[in-house]
Amino acid sequence: MAIFNVGTPDDDNIYYQSWAAKTKWGCPSVLLEIPWLIMLAEGSGANDGLVSVNSAKWGTFRGVEDAAWWSPGCDHLNIVGMFFGITPGFDAPDFYVDIASELKGWRY
Repeated sequence: MAIFNVGTPDDDNIYYQSWAAKTKWGCPSVLLEIPWLIMLAEGSGANDGLVSVNSAKWGTFRGVEDAAWWSPGCDHLNIVGMFFGITPGFDAPDFYVDIASELKGWRY
């Protein structure tokens, strides 16, 4: 990403915003358990099994989705709405409808 970021500068005419997701004690999607553990072991910190919270920050950072306090958290597959969206405390369709609603009323 370092090469991509250098070669792709921000455009002042574009509004950039970002969110991150993180799991707290395991990945809800078993497929991401190993990458989540590898990222923790290498020191990337809180992550969603594919992207660290720190790496996800771009433009206006809107926060971290981590689902219900009693759930393992919200991993990358959950936040993009894969695997039926079963994430206690997080609803992917509602999340994206809210983003679209906010952008609809936004003016640059």
